[in-house]
Amino acid sequence: MTSEYYYPQVASTNQTLQTLHEEQILPEMTVVWTDYQSAGRGQCGNTWQTEAGKNLTFSLLIYPSMIPVARQFLISEISALSVFATLKIYSDHFHIKWANDLYWRDRKICGILIENELQGDRLAHSVIGIGLNINQEQFDNQLPNPVSLTQITGKQHDRETLMRQIIRQFESYYARLKNGEWDAIHNEYQALLIGRNAFCSYQDATAVFDAKIERIEPDGQLVLRKRDGRFAAYLFKEVQMLHANACEWEDYELIDTGDYEKLERFGKYILRRPEPQAVWRKSLSEQEWSHMAHAWFKKAQGKSNGDEKGEWLLTPNMPQQWFIRYAYKTMQLQFRLGMTAFKHVGIFPEQYDNWNYIFDRLVAFKLPQAKVLNLFAYTGGASLAAKAAGADVTHVDSVKQVLSWSRENMEASGLDHIRWICEDALKFVKREVRRGNRYHGILLDPPAYGRGPEGEKWILEDQIAELMQTCSQLIDEQQSFCVLNLYSMGFSHLVADNLLKDYFPAYSQTESGELFSSDTSGRKLPLSVFARGSI
Repeated sequence: MTSEYYYPQVASTNQTLQTLHEEQILPEMTVVWTDYQSAGRGQCGNTWQTEAGKNLTFSLLIYPSMIPVARQFLISEISALSVFATLKIYSDHFHIKWANDLYWRDRKICGILIENELQGDRLAHSVIGIGLNINQEQFDNQLPNPVSLTQITGKQHDRETLMRQIIRQFESYYARLKNGEWDAIHNEYQALLIGRNAFCSYQDATAVFDAKIERIEPDGQLVLRKRDGRFAAYLFKEVQMLHANACEWEDYELIDTGDYEKLERFGKYILRRPEPQAVWRKSLSEQEWSHMAHAWFKKAQGKSNGDEKGEWLLTPNMPQQWFIRYAYKTMQLQFRLGMTAFKHVGIFPEQYDNWNYIFDRLVAFKLPQAKVLNLFAYTGGASLAAKAAGADVTHVDSVKQVLSWSRENMEASGLDHIRWICEDALKFVKREVRRGNRYHGILLDPPAYGRGPEGEKWILEDQIAELMQTCSQLIDEQQSFCVLNLYSMGFSHLVADNLLKDYFPAYSQTESGELFSSDTSGRKLPLSVFARGSI
């Protein structure tokens, strides 16, 4: 840092630094900071409110003449990344919210205002204003969900120390920027965004809708993929994310993929497992994978790619079982994980998008007690989501041990009174038709191959049509929904879409697509296809 100006109070550190720049030639990395700014500004005219002497408000001057106007969003990216890298020193669960806010869980901790001056097709200078909540413990009730580092850590922090840490991180990213690492910086920024892996609620000038972040354009435009597969691009303030906490699963992270493997974090433990669809190269080295993994699933020798039986190699401190949490709106779930001989751990993380859909549909129905049938229900994520929304849930699976596992998850989640059925799914639904039963929600997650409790054979291609036709006779004709999820690698989501529309023609609100997870390098790993619809 070559030059520093401290003021007890200013209207705005950005404004003060701009004025100094107009009056004299300032060296790069000049900083203006203050105990209190009376008219702090955010993007597009927003205000930044802060308690005097409690928080960090400073502005930084650079001359990024190497950056063309079309790539000026890189300045926003390295600014957000610098604050993120600093906050990670103190705690976890930080994210970047497009364009350059910093959040802890669903609460805002930092705002950044970038002001660029152009000269032809290049940047002449940039002033980066950063407002970071550090030691403030009470906030104006009118502010949208703020949080401070003290509230997160329970400790007071030195503001100057944090400022210098941010500046050091910024200098490092700025050096990379000058070195031409533009794509690497852009990818790192995208990987840390809230909403990159899940459908979140957004509002634009015309509607509220669900979408995933598809990508950020080099010029900073946000490109969203809506549930119906359409894309929409937005500039700053043209769209607002709603419910930031609904977009991320803090207890799960896909770290890296490639060479037919995936590296995942479940809670505080990192697992290495085979993944037949990860046909590309890994981003991280073999040394990094080996160092990070607490458990490694090794397929038995001589087994083909289709046979996933094997064993887990565990580090000394890796438990056989542990719990993770999932939260969405008022839904609070817990899952017991454990390592099986077939590489599974008791949960398919990408399914949380279906859980959210189930929960939202049932809440929107506003029924005293909706009836939901979950077939091929495994360890019960969808059953728990339906139960959390107040539904009367019937959970059907053909494996007794899996039903016991599901019950553990129900009890750990503080839920009760799910009906457990150990039976072949097709047999059960045929009997339900004869009984004249009706359901407001039917959930189907059939495997490619399977066996019933009495040896009944299930082959997806041969029996899915019959199952769908039978289930169509069980739906409530006034208010109901269906979720079909397929894991067969040979099936397009259009297959699921056609099945749903063929056997549930009354469903006017339908959607289909792929469920996937993005690793930290931004690569999307496809994991299943789905179709959903309701009336």
